[in-house]
Amino acid sequence: MEKKMYSVQIGDEIRQYEAGTTYRQIAAEHQKDYEDDIVLVFINDRLQELHKTLEGDCVMRFETTSGPIGHKTYKRSMSLMLVKAVYDVANHDDIDKVRIHYSVSKGYYCTIEGNIRLDQEFLEHVEARMRENARDGGDGYAH
Repeated sequence: MEKKMYSVQIGDEIRQYEAGTTYRQIAAEHQKDYEDDIVLVFINDRLQELHKTLEGDCVMRFETTSGPIGHKTYKRSMSLMLVKAVYDVANHDDIDKVRIHYSVSKGYYCTIEGNIRLDQEFLEHVEARMRENARDGGDGYAH
């Protein structure tokens, strides 16, 4: 059976991609052309996440962490990754609540409520888990 192909225009270039190709796969081909990480795409001027798939001919434009939308997306992702890492490191039953209250300078003020010992060792484990999740794509599997 013949596979459905779509035309994708990126800048002045038009390429053919198979239906179902993720925007992440297309972005990976073009990442070398950008100094900062591609974190989102605009498809026909509509903002989309990279895990979504190609469903038709389109004009694609990349959003990197250097732009305001991409930078905010990156910060939200890191906040969620922090919360996930805290729960991964601690026993879920020992945590009542993890809260990110507000930004302080270039960091965030966070609190963790529950039956855990919040010390330097715990924080180092959380940082290591965040790095592991980032390397593995956040899903626990090496890519």
